[in-house]
Amino acid sequence: MLKCVDRFYLIDLVQQTLIDGMGGAMTVRNWPAAILGIVIFAIGVAVFLTARTIKGGFGYDAVGPAVFPMIIGSGFVIAAIMIGLESMSVDPEPTDDQERNNFWPVIVISAALLVEALLIKRVGWVPMAAIVFTSGAWAFGNRRLVVNGFFGLVLSALILFAFNWGLGLDLPLGILAPILPANQ
Repeated sequence: MLKCVDRFYLIDLVQQTLIDGMGGAMTVRNWPAAILGIVIFAIGVAVFLTARTIKGGFGYDAVGPAVFPMIIGSGFVIAAIMIGLESMSVDPEPTDDQERNNFWPVIVISAALLVEALLIKRVGWVPMAAIVFTSGAWAFGNRRLVVNGFFGLVLSALILFAFNWGLGLDLPLGILAPILPANQ
């Protein structure tokens, strides 16, 4: 949806949108992008305002717990503004050299994340993260399921060990609970 973002593209986009807007009313030329921008803007404002209600950490904390959510909310707002500007300057119809949007990867990854959310307590972090990793690779065209499954298992096991025993934050063990010791 968004083109490659570099500083010259952003400057040209803002100038083009402002110049087009000076001659008449600024009109939306790509409604799906405009709606996406509005939704992302609303999410960004909600995240930012909710982060402002987070109570401060310890007195010696240089950066409190609200800083990162506020940065993320601000990033959402900036991205929404850029999407909104682009929706006013770019036609929605692809030209011959552009490819239509392919929503198949989004559908597959969303389904894998929903399955993970439903089963992560019972099955555990390692198998579910490996399934999501493999599903994502398959959705984007990599058909080596065994290799991707192996890498998913190795990466999710490393993350499990880093979080559970390195940081002391519990990820669900699920079917691995009888094998692995619980975090103490």
